[in-house]
Amino acid sequence: MWRAARNMVEFAIAHQSLDPNNVFIINHDDQEKNLKRLREINHVLATENEGLREEVKQWVQQAIASQRQLEEAKRHLKRELELERVSKIAVDFQSALDE
Repeated sequence: MWRAARNMVEFAIAHQSLDPNNVFIINHDDQEKNLKRLREINHVLATENEGLREEVKQWVQQAIASQRQLEEAKRHLKRELELERVSKIAVDFQSALDE
């Protein structure tokens, strides 16, 4: 048995075949497998990231719409209060004229 020191994987290799070229091939194959696995993980994470970006985009749009509605409601209430104030002044003025 030959044990790869880097990732502690054992390979059943005949003793006479343990030359530097075989070790390089084994390590290279492991690196290729790891690279492939990392690329797959990266693809999954990129897909998930895109989904999260879309979700955040929708939240931001909803927050902006809610903020606009709130500002419009505030403006409407200010107009209502101003109309009530003016109406009260007009009623008071009319009452003063009638007396």
